[in-house]
Amino acid sequence: MKNWELASAEEFQPVPRLCRYYKETHGQSTPYMICLDHEKVDVVLAIRGPHLGNQCDYAVLFDNKLGQTTFDGGYVHNGLLNVVRWVFDAEHKVLKDLLERNPTYTLTFARHSLGAGVVALLTTVEF
Repeated sequence: MKNWELASAEEFQPVPRLCRYYKETHGQSTPYMICLDHEKVDVVLAIRGPHLGNQCDYAVLFDNKLGQTTFDGGYVHNGLLNVVRWVFDAEHKVLKDLLERNPTYTLTFARHSLGAGVVALLTTVEF
Protein backbone atom coordinates (compact mmCIF):
# COMPACT_ATOMS: atom_id res chain seq x y z
CA MET A 1 0.00 0.00 0.00
CA LYS A 2 1.37 3.40 -0.97
CA ASN A 3 1.09 6.37 1.38
CA TRP A 4 0.12 9.56 -0.39
CA GLU A 5 1.02 13.00 0.79
CA LEU A 6 -1.74 15.41 1.68
CA ALA A 7 -3.09 17.34 -1.30
CA SER A 8 -3.15 21.10 -1.37
CA ALA A 9 -6.27 23.11 -2.22
CA GLU A 10 -4.68 24.16 -5.52
CA GLU A 11 -4.51 20.52 -6.65
CA PHE A 12 -8.28 20.10 -6.63
CA GLN A 13 -10.28 20.84 -9.76
CA PRO A 14 -13.80 22.27 -9.53
CA VAL A 15 -16.49 19.61 -9.79
CA PRO A 16 -18.65 20.57 -12.81
CA ARG A 17 -21.71 18.68 -11.61
CA LEU A 18 -21.67 19.84 -8.02
CA CYS A 19 -24.91 19.30 -6.17
CA ARG A 20 -26.25 22.57 -4.90
CA TYR A 21 -29.23 21.44 -2.84
CA TYR A 22 -30.14 18.46 -0.68
CA LYS A 23 -33.34 18.21 1.29
CA GLU A 24 -33.78 16.12 4.41
CA THR A 25 -37.05 14.28 3.99
CA HIS A 26 -37.88 13.46 7.61
CA GLY A 27 -39.40 10.13 6.57
CA GLN A 28 -41.76 11.67 4.01
CA SER A 29 -39.73 10.54 0.99
CA THR A 30 -36.71 8.51 0.12
CA PRO A 31 -33.71 10.86 -0.09
CA TYR A 32 -33.35 13.07 -3.14
CA MET A 33 -31.29 15.98 -4.34
CA ILE A 34 -31.53 18.87 -6.74
CA CYS A 35 -28.48 19.65 -8.83
CA LEU A 36 -27.74 22.54 -11.14
CA ASP A 37 -25.49 21.13 -13.86
CA HIS A 38 -23.93 24.03 -15.75
CA GLU A 39 -21.90 21.76 -18.01
CA LYS A 40 -24.97 19.89 -19.26
CA VAL A 41 -27.27 22.96 -19.00
CA ASP A 42 -29.65 21.02 -16.83
CA VAL A 43 -31.59 21.16 -13.57
CA VAL A 44 -31.68 17.64 -12.14
CA LEU A 45 -34.01 16.22 -9.51
CA ALA A 46 -32.65 12.80 -8.51
CA ILE A 47 -34.77 10.56 -6.30
CA ARG A 48 -33.23 7.51 -4.69
CA GLY A 49 -34.92 4.21 -4.07
CA PRO A 50 -35.36 2.92 -0.54
CA HIS A 51 -32.46 2.01 1.69
CA LEU A 52 -33.89 -1.15 3.13
CA GLY A 53 -31.77 -0.74 6.26
CA ASN A 54 -33.67 2.46 6.97
CA GLN A 55 -37.02 1.82 8.60
CA CYS A 56 -38.54 5.10 7.34
CA ASP A 57 -38.13 3.93 3.75
CA TYR A 58 -40.30 0.89 4.48
CA ALA A 59 -43.16 3.23 5.35
CA VAL A 60 -43.38 4.32 1.71
CA LEU A 61 -43.46 0.71 0.48
CA PHE A 62 -46.09 -0.47 2.93
CA ASP A 63 -48.38 2.55 2.64
CA ASN A 64 -50.54 1.05 -0.08
CA LYS A 65 -54.29 1.18 0.30
CA LEU A 66 -54.81 -1.29 -2.53
CA GLY A 67 -57.62 -0.21 -4.82
CA GLN A 68 -58.49 2.82 -2.69
CA THR A 69 -56.30 5.63 -3.99
CA THR A 70 -57.49 7.01 -7.31
CA PHE A 71 -55.34 9.08 -9.62
CA ASP A 72 -56.03 10.37 -13.12
CA GLY A 73 -58.86 7.92 -13.77
CA GLY A 74 -57.10 4.87 -12.31
CA TYR A 75 -55.50 3.61 -9.14
CA VAL A 76 -52.07 4.40 -7.75
CA HIS A 77 -49.82 3.18 -4.95
CA ASN A 78 -50.77 5.37 -1.99
CA GLY A 79 -47.22 5.64 -0.60
CA LEU A 80 -45.78 6.75 -3.94
CA LEU A 81 -48.50 9.36 -4.38
CA ASN A 82 -47.82 10.72 -0.88
CA VAL A 83 -44.11 11.04 -1.72
CA VAL A 84 -44.97 12.85 -4.97
CA ARG A 85 -47.21 15.28 -3.11
CA TRP A 86 -44.55 15.90 -0.46
CA VAL A 87 -41.69 16.42 -2.94
CA PHE A 88 -43.85 18.65 -5.12
CA ASP A 89 -44.99 20.78 -2.18
CA ALA A 90 -41.43 21.04 -0.84
CA GLU A 91 -39.62 21.70 -4.10
CA HIS A 92 -41.83 23.01 -6.91
CA LYS A 93 -40.96 26.64 -6.13
CA VAL A 94 -37.24 25.83 -6.02
CA LEU A 95 -37.39 24.01 -9.36
CA LYS A 96 -39.50 26.73 -10.97
CA ASP A 97 -37.11 29.42 -9.71
CA LEU A 98 -34.05 27.56 -11.01
CA LEU A 99 -35.67 27.16 -14.43
CA GLU A 100 -36.75 30.80 -14.56
CA ARG A 101 -33.23 31.97 -13.64
CA ASN A 102 -31.74 29.56 -16.20
CA PRO A 103 -34.23 29.68 -19.11
CA THR A 104 -32.05 27.62 -21.47
CA TYR A 105 -31.77 24.73 -19.00
CA THR A 106 -33.86 21.58 -19.20
CA LEU A 107 -35.42 19.77 -16.26
CA THR A 108 -34.34 16.15 -15.86
CA PHE A 109 -35.76 13.64 -13.42
CA ALA A 110 -33.33 10.89 -12.44
CA ARG A 111 -34.33 7.93 -10.35
CA HIS A 112 -33.35 4.64 -8.84
CA SER A 113 -35.60 1.75 -7.87
CA LEU A 114 -38.67 3.02 -6.02
CA GLY A 115 -37.70 6.54 -7.10
CA ALA A 116 -38.74 5.54 -10.64
CA GLY A 117 -42.36 5.25 -9.54
CA VAL A 118 -42.16 8.62 -7.83
CA VAL A 119 -40.60 10.25 -10.90
CA ALA A 120 -43.18 8.68 -13.22
CA LEU A 121 -45.99 10.23 -11.19
CA LEU A 122 -44.13 13.50 -10.66
CA THR A 123 -43.85 14.06 -14.41
CA THR A 124 -47.65 14.28 -14.59
CA VAL A 125 -47.78 17.25 -12.20
CA GLU A 126 -47.68 20.79 -13.62
CA PHE A 127 -45.34 23.32 -12.04
